[in-house]
Amino acid sequence: MGSFKEMLAKDIQERTGMNVRPMMDMGLLSLDEARKWVVRRKYYEMAKTRMTLTDIKYELAEIYGMSVSGIEKMIYKPKKPKQLTNE
Repeated sequence: MGSFKEMLAKDIQERTGMNVRPMMDMGLLSLDEARKWVVRRKYYEMAKTRMTLTDIKYELAEIYGMSVSGIEKMIYKPKKPKQLTNE
């Protein structure tokens, strides 16, 4: 698990210049949310190359331990905003 956390922290630092490892260690940034963010960014970066979208999804699924359908849902289905209630 430690090497996966390191890989995510390195990927985020390469894309943003921010060291997020302390935030991950304190629990402010979950591994799941970090992984989703990195996969989305990498997907769009890789889509600008000549790689097919199917190949991109399979490669990202293998690297980050996600299902291809999970990546498709994340990329193609927009998140609905949560409704605030006065309860």
